[in-house]
Amino acid sequence: MIYRSEMISFVVACYNEEKNILETIIEIRKTCFSCKINNFEIIIINDKSSDGSKNVINNYIQNFDQKNIKLINNEINLGYGGSVKAGIKQANNEYIIWIPGDNAHKEKELSKILNYIGKYDVISTFYTNTQTRNKFRQTFTEMYTPMLNFF
Repeated sequence: MIYRSEMISFVVACYNEEKNILETIIEIRKTCFSCKINNFEIIIINDKSSDGSKNVINNYIQNFDQKNIKLINNEINLGYGGSVKAGIKQANNEYIIWIPGDNAHKEKELSKILNYIGKYDVISTFYTNTQTRNKFRQTFTEMYTPMLNFF
């Protein structure tokens, strides 16, 4: 079980997620509340989005949460891995979890993941509803997951 002293950094890679990023933030905040985590930060890496993602995030920060959310805007598009790496470099807490900005991970699943903190060195997430993902991401997951399980 998570204790109040746990300090967690959520790294959220965001590329053209104007329609999803707020729900992603809300799910993270709900997770922290349900797990009784008070010491958390959400680091959002805007990977040079061409939509209104940056504005949506800035508005949320200004109006609702200037304490726990940090926005980093990449000068160039680094891709998902590069954005996660940039976010990890900014993380200030003992534990780090990275998730995509497309609201794929709901509070229920995130809470399950956080219950493993301190038990393992690395915990990887996966999608339980792969039918909602585009064909490229489905194919990538079909190749990536067995390889990850092998290692």
